[in-house]
Amino acid sequence: TTDLDLSGISWNPIGTDGVNAFAGKFDGRNHTITGLSVTNTMGSEKPENAGVGFFGVVKDNAEIRNLNVSGKVESNSIVAGGIIGRIIGDGDVVIENCTTDVDVTSNNSAAGAVGLCWGNLGSSVTITDVHNTGAIKATGTGGNGEYSKDGKAGGIVGALHSYWGRVKIENCTNTAPISGGTAGTGGIVGYAGMNLTINNCENSGDIGSYVSKTAGGMIGRINSGTNIKMSGNTNSGDITAYAQAGGILGSTLYLYYETSGTDAVDFSDPEYTKDYYFSDNTNSGNITIEKA
Repeated sequence: TTDLDLSGISWNPIGTDGVNAFAGKFDGRNHTITGLSVTNTMGSEKPENAGVGFFGVVKDNAEIRNLNVSGKVESNSIVAGGIIGRIIGDGDVVIENCTTDVDVTSNNSAAGAVGLCWGNLGSSVTITDVHNTGAIKATGTGGNGEYSKDGKAGGIVGALHSYWGRVKIENCTNTAPISGGTAGTGGIVGYAGMNLTINNCENSGDIGSYVSKTAGGMIGRINSGTNIKMSGNTNSGDITAYAQAGGILGSTLYLYYETSGTDAVDFSDPEYTKDYYFSDNTNSGNITIEKA
């Protein structure tokens, strides 16, 4: 076992789709993979449940630990992540003690660690001690459905879909710039459409741009029907969007928040906490609403 240099190799992700998804246990033993290069140019022929990253698709009871990755991932239509493109299935997926310095670009969902989580009833994903330093850019600006190209972008996870699964993210950091499209841009999670807990995470990267509709230091956008808990999180990056922006949360289906300055939403107000439980989260970044 040693470090691995993939320079000059066009990497074929481990687990390319839902049929061939990785469901094993991977321990990198703190080794480093450099020179990762993944380029996806699939159009309408893309397979069901596809994803691109070092791992394309993982599922069920997969575990990925102690891995460091650097390089680039580019995708024109499929969800993309520096470590994992997509998580699916019914089991409990664990990602622990990993770093990613992968620049990720997609017009779908994009993130430093996981492009997209799609959980079934009873499934869970636990992400602990994962740190992103790679720039993330999701360029999509419209459409409906999973391949909507609506530009969800996050430092750790691009998008979470499915009300029945649950995700816990703890002790994770993002220091890189994150730029997304219309559906949510966040320092930790771009778009949250399933039950989510975020504890003791930090973002110091600048989030959003004038083409990002909603942007937040922790989460860009929360969908309705989700149970969200956030505690002990800190944002110091500047937040920019053309419609809704916040130091911790950009927007929800219930709340569309616009401001300039360093104020964050007063989440002690019961009007804003119908499905959300927030405590001890702090923001020191500037918040700007800027239209193109």
